[in-house]
Amino acid sequence: MLENLLTPAAVALENRCAKLVSILFAGGVAVTFAERLAASRLYADSGLMSWRVLSFDRARNGVLFRHTVLSQSLFGGKGARASYWAGLAGVVLVLLSPARSYSFTAGMLPIVLSCVLAHLRTTYAGDGAQQMSLIVGVALLLGFNPWVTPAAGAVCLLFIAAQSALSYLASGVAKLISPIWMRGDALVRILATTAFGCELGFRLASISPRFTRMLCQVTVIVEVLFPFLLFGPRWMMIAFFVWGFTFHLANAFLMGLNTFLWAFLSTYPALYFAWCSFHSWAR
Repeated sequence: MLENLLTPAAVALENRCAKLVSILFAGGVAVTFAERLAASRLYADSGLMSWRVLSFDRARNGVLFRHTVLSQSLFGGKGARASYWAGLAGVVLVLLSPARSYSFTAGMLPIVLSCVLAHLRTTYAGDGAQQMSLIVGVALLLGFNPWVTPAAGAVCLLFIAAQSALSYLASGVAKLISPIWMRGDALVRILATTAFGCELGFRLASISPRFTRMLCQVTVIVEVLFPFLLFGPRWMMIAFFVWGFTFHLANAFLMGLNTFLWAFLSTYPALYFAWCSFHSWAR
C-alpha cells in the first residue's frame, strides 16, 4: 500500500494537496490572528481577557504557568500581540514558499507556536476550528519540512483527512441522538441566540418549519455518512465538498463562525488525497 503513495504521480498529487491545505490553513490563521490583534484591548493588562485574570485558572497546570515572569512574558498582553504578529509573518512565508522548503518550515514554525500559545493561554472561548487549525498546522510542520521523506507527508495528509472525517461523524452522531435537531428546532433556536444569532436568518428559518426541519435532518445525515463517502465514487466526494463549502459559508454569514470555514475547508485537499489513495489501493 505504501508503495502506491510513493510513485511520482502520487508524490506530485501529495505536493499539490499539501500546498492547497497550507494556503487555506494560512488564510484561516491570518483571520484569527488579525481578529485578536484588532481586539487587543481584551488581552491588555486591564482587559477582560488579561493574563492577570486568566492565570488564576492556569496557575496549577504546570511549571510553565507557575513561573510568573515566564508566563507573563508569553501570555501577557505584549507577549500575545508579539505572538500574533509573528504568526502573521509566518503566514506570508507559507503563502510564498513551496512545501518542504526551508522558508515554508520557517513560516510554519511561528504559526504553530502562536496557535499553541493561544490554546494554552485560556480554555475559554475555544472552539472546534481552533483545535482543527492546530492539528492541521502541526501535521504540515511535521510532514512537509525539508528533513522528512514523502512518506511522512502522505501519512500526515491521511491523518488530517481522518481527523476531519471523524469530526463530521462525531458532530453528526451528537445531532442524531438529539431530539431538538431531529425535530428541526435546533436551527431556529441557535439563530435566536445573542452569541450565534442572526435576525435575518431567524426570520428565514421561521418562515417554513418543514423546510427548516429538512435542513436540520439533511445536515445530520450528511455528517453521519461522510466518512463512508471516502469509499464512494468521485461525484459523491465532490458533492460533499460543495455541501461542506455551502454549509460553512452559511454558518460564517449567519452565525459568525468564519474561522470554521477556513479550518475545515483546509482539510478538503487532504480528504481528496485520502480518496485518491484508497481508490489507488483498491485497484
